[in-house]
Amino acid sequence: MKKLKKKTVAVVITTLSTTTLINNKQVEAHAIPYKNNEVSLSANTPNNNTQFMYLSDMGYMSNLSHTAWGDIKLDQTLEGGTIKLNVDGEALEFNKGITAHATSTVVFDVSHYSNQYSRFTTYVGVDKSQGDRGNGVKFKVLTSVDGQNWEEKFETDVLKGNDNAVFIDIDITGANYLKLYADDNGSNGNDHSVYAAPRIMVPDYDISSEYLQGVKSV
Repeated sequence: MKKLKKKTVAVVITTLSTTTLINNKQVEAHAIPYKNNEVSLSANTPNNNTQFMYLSDMGYMSNLSHTAWGDIKLDQTLEGGTIKLNVDGEALEFNKGITAHATSTVVFDVSHYSNQYSRFTTYVGVDKSQGDRGNGVKFKVLTSVDGQNWEEKFETDVLKGNDNAVFIDIDITGANYLKLYADDNGSNGNDHSVYAAPRIMVPDYDISSEYLQGVKSV
């Protein structure tokens, strides 16, 4: 598992910019249009709109996705606020992300982009607003070729709102479907599960040098 260096986080939180939030949206299987990212990274990152795509800009497969409470939210918390996670001891806000109360499953059809984007990265955790309440959430990322048989690619320990988020960086070469799964760990109280800045990207994209738009310290 790769992790951003501390100095990189410091760069991230000092760069403020605007990001247009989109409404909660969902799509049926094989109905995901391509959408370029209108984002600005560092000046030394050329052609940044072709380097990655945010999952929250793609839309999820409603027929394979569900949440135990409320709705699946894109680019906001369950209450409609800004996503907040602890990252390396810093409280950070994210303008891009997915919130799905555990137990939840959010599935994406990435088959249209698999030839270009073969890597998936995200921060996972329980929204900071929930603090130490509840008994935590376990996160999994799975991939599939046919949408029926799934391969587990990553699993976290139990995380609460006052824990540090876990950074996930995995190879999804050959995958047509991507599943984000949050388990309620036996009780779903306060399980506001978050995938912050979830992106599929080109395999050699250099995350360590970027200025991540839409992230700031709290």
